[in-house]
Amino acid sequence: MTFGIKSLELGKSYTFNVIAEDGVNHFAAELNLSPEAIILKIMGERHEGRDFSCGWGEIDQLTCRDLNSTFLLQKLRLVSSSSRMIPHRNRSIGFFENVYEVDHVIFSPNNVYQDGIVLSLSIHSEAIKKWVGNTEKQEEIIRSYHNKEPIFDSPEKLTEFGQEMPNYGGVYVGYNLSMHSSSPGFSSGICFPPSISLVFENPISINASYCKYLEIYSLLALFNGNDFAVDLIEVKFGSSSFSQAGTIYFPTTNNIPRHDQGYPLFPLGKNIRFDSLGLPELPLESFNYYFSLPDKKRGYFKKLLTYQRMDNPEERFLGFFRILESLCFKKKFFLDEDVLEDLSKRIKPYLVKRFNDKKSVASFLKGIPRYNGSKYNTEKCIQDFYVKVPVEISKNWTVQKSDIGSICSLRNDITHANDYYVSVHEVEEKSKFVEVLLILALFESINIDLSVSSRIIDRLSGYHLVTKNVA
Repeated sequence: MTFGIKSLELGKSYTFNVIAEDGVNHFAAELNLSPEAIILKIMGERHEGRDFSCGWGEIDQLTCRDLNSTFLLQKLRLVSSSSRMIPHRNRSIGFFENVYEVDHVIFSPNNVYQDGIVLSLSIHSEAIKKWVGNTEKQEEIIRSYHNKEPIFDSPEKLTEFGQEMPNYGGVYVGYNLSMHSSSPGFSSGICFPPSISLVFENPISINASYCKYLEIYSLLALFNGNDFAVDLIEVKFGSSSFSQAGTIYFPTTNNIPRHDQGYPLFPLGKNIRFDSLGLPELPLESFNYYFSLPDKKRGYFKKLLTYQRMDNPEERFLGFFRILESLCFKKKFFLDEDVLEDLSKRIKPYLVKRFNDKKSVASFLKGIPRYNGSKYNTEKCIQDFYVKVPVEISKNWTVQKSDIGSICSLRNDITHANDYYVSVHEVEEKSKFVEVLLILALFESINIDLSVSSRIIDRLSGYHLVTKNVA
């Protein structure tokens, strides 16, 4: 039963007896949520006028309720199904039991519906605290509390930063202020952990909220250097005049980083009280550039995480390489494309007459522009990106510009299953080198210059694998 439960925290396990809504028919169900999986078991009788119309396949979305609480289940996959007949007097009653694995759940302690809208979502995490760091704003909050100033009624006093994004909304880091007192616990005071919020200029549909979470999470994971544990994802439903709170829940086992270095790759660095590291401040405009990227390029940030999670170094190497190759790609022509196109049109009748094969000639000429635009191969494109990295950084790497050809060859050997031998350690080193270049390229794609990102890249977990041993 959900009585008293206001939110679902990621990483925790829950079991609820719920009612699954299938059109006009309702069925008893058991919903189990855990870090490993979300499992829904639906049970019920079937007879004339009462059937489970969702069928025995995949279900896009399903609503379950318990008291006034709502569970909006998304992307259900049938795991097992059974049915049997139960004799009853002069007839038999059908009974079925279906088990589904659920991708994610949107929960609200109130009544919400699948066609509702979302105004904003907020991420709560220990990693956000480390990313924000110890700032002057936090000291202001403490002083305001001691001076008995009205903090709760002053949102600006609880906002670390706000970055507006035209035609999208805004991203904000704010503090969640609460007061506590306990004489048995010998404590009294305030807590104000930070969270990062994505506010939408135009409200989005409920079933799009998880995708938007993945987008902002992927960017924050780049700033963090890897996956990070999220405690709570809060969503606001409704309208600006009346909103309700809810949370998103999904299995988190696959999002555990292989190596948790314990500190962010690129901290926020804004209004820091004690700047002992001398790192650059994160340009807030990077959020604008990120959310204005085409879907394909924004997807590279998510793919980076996919490959970072892989245990096999060869798979990581190939994955990092594919994204880097796409980001560094530049088209360069051997010959002037307009002149070549004109010449191809003029010479086509002669070639058809000479070879008496119109179809083959057309196919041949069609391929000429593609070849003409391939003057720069993958090796050249990556080398051109390499030389943009500040020399004071790249001179300490074990891989120099002239070595990039061998890395491209290794990619080809692994892809085509050629005979080759390199040690696991060598593959790890090359994989980390490609990852370093890829992260720098991703920063550049959101307008963070190499002169800035190169100052923090040595904070990346495993960076020592790409640097020379200095005696």
